[in-house]
Amino acid sequence: LTKVHFNVTAHLERNNAMLMEKLDNITLKLGEALAKIEQTTDTCKEKQDMLSDTLQTVLDEMRAQNTGIRDLEHKMDECTMGLGDFMTNPKHAPIVELYAFQQS
Repeated sequence: LTKVHFNVTAHLERNNAMLMEKLDNITLKLGEALAKIEQTTDTCKEKQDMLSDTLQTVLDEMRAQNTGIRDLEHKMDECTMGLGDFMTNPKHAPIVELYAFQQS
């Protein structure tokens, strides 16, 4: 009976030691995996911030170009109306006729 007791006790202690070693290994691997996840998350966050800044810059540039295009269209409309007024004004008729003569 004593021999069985020592045998069971020895196996129990050995099994506990093996389990503790495996638990330590798992804990170490989980710590490494967590560190990699944190590093990847930080990298992704930096890239996301850069992309967000780039997108904002592109949007600002598009808005500026759109404003410029609208301003040019407005100026073209003003010029067209001014040219129409100029050509229909009897006071400028000789100039208009001279221009038409030069074009033909």
